[in-house]
Amino acid sequence: MTNQWRIVAAMAAATVIAVIFFGAIEKAAAPPATIRILLNRHAFDLEMADTPALQARGLGGRNALASDAGMIFLFPEARPRVFWMKDMRIPIDIIWLRGGVVLGIEAQIPPPESGTADDALVRYPSPGPVDTVIELAAGRAAAIGLIPGQRVDIPLR
Repeated sequence: MTNQWRIVAAMAAATVIAVIFFGAIEKAAAPPATIRILLNRHAFDLEMADTPALQARGLGGRNALASDAGMIFLFPEARPRVFWMKDMRIPIDIIWLRGGVVLGIEAQIPPPESGTADDALVRYPSPGPVDTVIELAAGRAAAIGLIPGQRVDIPLR
């Protein structure tokens, strides 16, 4: 193989590696899919935490959350769930649902103090087995009159 062909082969290999690498970065940086749902007749655009990585991160690291936005966690089966506020910078409401019915609301959860160790973070258990969890900006559940027992139509269920 001549030096010229070695250079061409090396450049082709570098191009393939760059395409794979930057494609992975672009895919990882892509925003999560969203779903529009109605909570007590109020529309919300919720990001779907549909991968283990998105579920682990949740709304952590955000400095703000629009009043008509949030995140939805859809689980394949109803079971007790425990959430925490790791890396959270904003207060939120957590809405626990099973079969499209609100089981409970954990309202006005404050973010932890900066630097709180993981083992010191407060855990928020669901009030029973749940298959869906919604996180909204703090106070939104009360502002729209959402209460336990209300039905929520989730198009993907």
